[in-house]
Amino acid sequence: MKRACHEYYEDDHSEGDLRKILLYGGCHALVLRDYLNAVFGDRFDCALIVNFELIASRAPFPYASLAAYDAVLFSPIENTAGYETNELVAACKRHGIPAIGFPWLEWHGYFPGAVKGRFRGHFRWHYPELLDRAAVHHGSLDDFCEAVIDGFPDDAAIDAASELSMAHVRAAEVRNDIAPVLSTAIARDFREHRLFLVPDHPGRRLYIELLGSLLPRLGVEVEEAQARFLAPPPIEPQWRWRMPIFPRVARRLALAFADTGWVDDDIHPGLLLGLRDYLAQYLGAPGERSGDAHRSTRDLSGARELMRAW
Repeated sequence: MKRACHEYYEDDHSEGDLRKILLYGGCHALVLRDYLNAVFGDRFDCALIVNFELIASRAPFPYASLAAYDAVLFSPIENTAGYETNELVAACKRHGIPAIGFPWLEWHGYFPGAVKGRFRGHFRWHYPELLDRAAVHHGSLDDFCEAVIDGFPDDAAIDAASELSMAHVRAAEVRNDIAPVLSTAIARDFREHRLFLVPDHPGRRLYIELLGSLLPRLGVEVEEAQARFLAPPPIEPQWRWRMPIFPRVARRLALAFADTGWVDDDIHPGLLLGLRDYLAQYLGAPGERSGDAHRSTRDLSGARELMRAW
């Protein structure tokens, strides 16, 4: 019989018996599900409910199915009427199932002023200020690139993005009673390692950090988790979109790395391009391509196969 509490998972499953785990969240939950299946497929049988798809369908959460699971991992929902996850926590408690929250993985420190919306025919993170600049620019792409690289974003915007975004992360952890895994990892590592590809797509380093905090609560010893993660996935799990980190941001934040690479798998499938190519999108010249100091092209066409094999 299962013995569970709200925080940790204990049971008397026999050796080799798979624990059934439900993940409930958005794209982050999908990646966590894939990591667990790939690295701990002999320990867990993971199911996924995508929260934004459930909400869009207007179907209720399937609370009756909770009894089939040994634990639930969820991303908190606070502001969507009828889908607040405090109800999920209460239902899990009634079933004697651990409900383990994990933070929404978003930080804007590398991307001051970026917003999500329609951009060049796609729903994307982008910079409205650069669209405004492009609208009144009448020179060449080279002139536009030089002006942007020299002056965007300004120091005040960089400082505000880093500080306000971190404050938001910490407030969400406190508000949802979640361990400060995300805020601690960002504060410790953001200068030495690139932690986010776009504001709400973390890199594999953060995903592994998060799993390292969750797995002991699912009955996996820390030593075992560390040993299994010695072989990371061959490529970023959310590699299909990557925004450049502008040189002024790298300097202001004193980053130990430079990364102006740009990936948009819908516009240029399978290619890692550079800052000049990215800025060309703002002038409405998506086909504009050339080599310069801010551009590094690499073929990513095998990325899908690499992730599938892993």
